Amino acid sequence: MKIEFEGKYRMIPGQLLRRCSYAEFRDPHTQKVSYVKRLRPGMLYPRFHVYIDAFSEGFTLNLHLDQKKESYRGCSMHSGEYDGEQVSLEAKRIQGVILEMKMQTDAS
Repeated sequence: MKIEFEGKYRMIPGQLLRRCSYAEFRDPHTQKVSYVKRLRPGMLYPRFHVYIDAFSEGFTLNLHLDQKKESYRGCSMHSGEYDGEQVSLEAKRIQGVILEMKMQTDAS
């Protein structure tokens, strides 16, 4: 699920996600940085997983729910949900936290 944020915020996107209880995750194979939030303490899966796409006037979060680790060695495919009730509720929660951090602009 893609969540778009326009404008300026008091923090950079990674810091905003940490405010939403996400931890930075660096893929050991690709070195790509993303953010994860575990649903069960002490368990790697299931977890929410977010990638950030930043642009000059804001950023987009690509959110999905990883149900389990990829099944085949060398394969990046996993049991991910990109929509559904859990993903939708988490997207709304993230939006609420991040929008509170949006910088107000003067209309004058």
